[in-house]
Amino acid sequence: MTHEASKLLEEALQLNAEDRARMAALLLASLGEQREEVRDAWAAEIKRRLAEADAEPENDEDWRAALGAIRREVLSR
Repeated sequence: MTHEASKLLEEALQLNAEDRARMAALLLASLGEQREEVRDAWAAEIKRRLAEADAEPENDEDWRAALGAIRREVLSR
């Protein structure tokens, strides 16, 4: 989150509950188009990965090893 966004969040948290709820609803509504783009991008990525897995079935990785690699990457950030 940028410094500007953090500052804005800090100010927004000072609002009353009703104003915060309305602001949250408006912010979520503003993401509608992006959600569709993200959903479509993930659908395309899933299809690509499935096609890759089907093309090279011998090139699979145990899910435990993959999960371990993901955990190491995330924890190193």
